[in-house]
Amino acid sequence: HPLTKYPNLIPGCKGKRKTLRGLPSGRGRKAPESDQQQYKKKRETAVSPELVNFVLHMSNQLIQAQRYEIYLGLKRKWSKSKIAREIGVSVSTVSREVSRNSNTNGDYVWLNAQRKCDSRRHGLKGNHRKPAELWWRIDQMIIEDDWSPAQIAGVLQNEGIHIVKQTIYNHVHADASGKLAAHMPHELKYTRRMRKIHITKASNIANRTSIHERPTEADGKRFGDWEMDTIVDSYGHAILTLTERSTNFLLMERLPQGRKAIPAAQAVSRLLFPYRDYVRTITTDNGVEFAAHLEITRRLTKKGREKVIVYFTDSLQFMAERGY
Repeated sequence: HPLTKYPNLIPGCKGKRKTLRGLPSGRGRKAPESDQQQYKKKRETAVSPELVNFVLHMSNQLIQAQRYEIYLGLKRKWSKSKIAREIGVSVSTVSREVSRNSNTNGDYVWLNAQRKCDSRRHGLKGNHRKPAELWWRIDQMIIEDDWSPAQIAGVLQNEGIHIVKQTIYNHVHADASGKLAAHMPHELKYTRRMRKIHITKASNIANRTSIHERPTEADGKRFGDWEMDTIVDSYGHAILTLTERSTNFLLMERLPQGRKAIPAAQAVSRLLFPYRDYVRTITTDNGVEFAAHLEITRRLTKKGREKVIVYFTDSLQFMAERGY
């Protein structure tokens, strides 16, 4: 310590050596070790195999050292599970490595396996991107020869170049200038056959009243206009729902007989019977469970009042067109 080596530095000490509390005295004290001696004295720490396997496991691909371990394990007649534990990978990785990179006679040599892996990795350079020279040649085939992508893909396939026609179509669509699209069949302009829109799918609902005949007052603001629908699962189970449009008041009941029309009409009448003085209109879709709509009208209409008519929406009509 510098204060013990030079006692004159201690305040109040003149020519006398003075020891500090907690510091050893000069007698029998060892000289401080140099950095080199401390480095030699330090024990080296060996890297455990578990740490090596952990570092190798961080990579998704096997390295040459692991392939060499697989080669030695096969020579020692080890099982693939034991080899996998030694190099820190799964058994499927070892099986896949042996089946992919073995020689034609079935022997596995780590050097040949590494060469095969490097060759495949070189072939996939650039994330499967085709070279610019190939795209220039394809552009010339399209512009000068007016070839279709299917023809170009077939010609290149005969030359050993693998490319599918959809990749060429994607290249044409990505061309912002539109020069390539002008030489495509139909100039990439296709017309689809329009399907005939039917007025309604439920042709078996007799005497149905269209939603277009519903009064304009039934716009969802006045009380008494109801929506009727069913919730059906894949097993045919059904739940009846009745919603008052102005208040979103909801009535629900399970239909034990599924989507049969008469039981559904009876359930609707039973649920709305306490409110029949305020029921004005009922709107629903073209489900077959509402085919007995006239029975609903007969049960809910009181004498001397307007009929409670069930209105049906058009086919493929959205809920917004019902008045929501």
